[in-house]
Amino acid sequence: MITWLIYVVLSFLISLLICLLFNRRYQRYLIFSLIFTILVSFWFTKPGSNDVAPILQIFLMEIFITENNGVNRLLRPLGLFFILIGIITSITFYIVKKK
Repeated sequence: MITWLIYVVLSFLISLLICLLFNRRYQRYLIFSLIFTILVSFWFTKPGSNDVAPILQIFLMEIFITENNGVNRLLRPLGLFFILIGIITSITFYIVKKK
């Protein structure tokens, strides 16, 4: 559990640092959401398995190491995470803008 917490905090910091490279507000919003989604979203390692791992690592393993279980199965949770993180980020940016 502590490993996942460290992973999420480091992913947040990496996303924030990459986000600061852009000048426009909407670019920052979009890049932060995209990078944070790619790093933090997780799914089952194999179909029918109870083990979860970050989608980025599953994608890389599917390409290079394991048999092909279909990359399409990773797109649905990745899209869902992108929408959720995008909504949360937009609400946060809206609140910060009002202050």
